[in-house]
Amino acid sequence: RDLLAHRPLPELYEKVLELLFEAVPAQRAAILLLEGSPRLPVIKASRSRQGQGILSVPRSIARKVLEDLNSVLIPNILEDTSFSNQESILRTGIRSALCAPLWFTDEGAEEVIGLVYLVSLVGSHSFSEEDLAIVTHLAYVAGAKIENARLLEERLEKRRLEQDMQVAAEIQRSLLPAVPPEV
Repeated sequence: RDLLAHRPLPELYEKVLELLFEAVPAQRAAILLLEGSPRLPVIKASRSRQGQGILSVPRSIARKVLEDLNSVLIPNILEDTSFSNQESILRTGIRSALCAPLWFTDEGAEEVIGLVYLVSLVGSHSFSEEDLAIVTHLAYVAGAKIENARLLEERLEKRRLEQDMQVAAEIQRSLLPAVPPEV
């Protein structure tokens, strides 16, 4: 219900992060959108319950979500063989991580437009399958809302540019004489 109202993208990101913190006991969360060519995840918003937010997301986790097109739950980083040997992940003090794709459906075609990434730090709660289901569903709704907000902002910007072009054309026409000069 909180995502139904139209908000500018920065406010929408903050609302999604707020909902994620209400839904699961994460210490940090981030929203990443795919940008550029090749399309790579870029952090658009991040937040923490206290202290600094997320400055980077481990590429291995983001890559796994984008390749498998599924959410990833790592209940305990130290026990997961695919991530426990990665020094970059261990240095962050993460105990548990959860990453879900942001989906957008357009005319029957589904596309991943980004990711939500949540972490639980050492000494705190480990994410569960229930947390994974909640975040996955919230990410699906958030992805559609974020893409719709981006499209709406693009349309409004295009309309504003068209109006600017009309004003410029009227100014140029007013500079021309109303009738041709007599020779």
